[in-house]
Amino acid sequence: MPPLVVLDRQHSGHPTRRNSGGAWFDIDGDGRRDQWERETQLVPYYTLAAENHLREHGIDVIPISDGRYSERHERACAYGADIYVACHLNAGGGTWGNAFFDRRSTGGRALAQLAAAQLEVYCPELTSARSTACWDDRPLAGDNAWLWRPFVTIRGVYTGRPAGLCFEPAFMDQPAHAHLLRPEGLARVGLALATAILDHLGVHP
Repeated sequence: MPPLVVLDRQHSGHPTRRNSGGAWFDIDGDGRRDQWERETQLVPYYTLAAENHLREHGIDVIPISDGRYSERHERACAYGADIYVACHLNAGGGTWGNAFFDRRSTGGRALAQLAAAQLEVYCPELTSARSTACWDDRPLAGDNAWLWRPFVTIRGVYTGRPAGLCFEPAFMDQPAHAHLLRPEGLARVGLALATAILDHLGVHP
């Protein structure tokens, strides 16, 4: 059977937080926050580009967007996924892209390094792209814990087959990234993600 990739549009579809849309920023500077400027409305542009590219190269893809994160992780493992990607956009004014991996996972580390490298190729708007280990850092960092947040998005897949990736390719509130948040730019983000996945799976067009 072909490899299987699960692309998870996170922040959407939570059963008790139905109106959650993730980060929300006035990207075009018109003084209001429109629906298209929500994280959950922008992420599908790059996930669809990634899905199309992966399918063109014989990879099976299951996109998901509902349930608690723990439930999504369980489903990805039950499906027999080889790769699980928690798909996001960032906020906080940074200038880089980030690919987070569970520090326990060697497969996740390798995938994150490939994703960061491809972001630098496809997205010159970024000053750099990073692969960053994440874990439950709350016992040490207390209120300043920040690696816990990406860890929550992928922690459940470690017990199964998938290599997990929390993908944060750009900052919504960074003016230098505004072009990346348009359809053409998000398509390049999706190609970066898909190319990294193909490299990780050993599929070379």
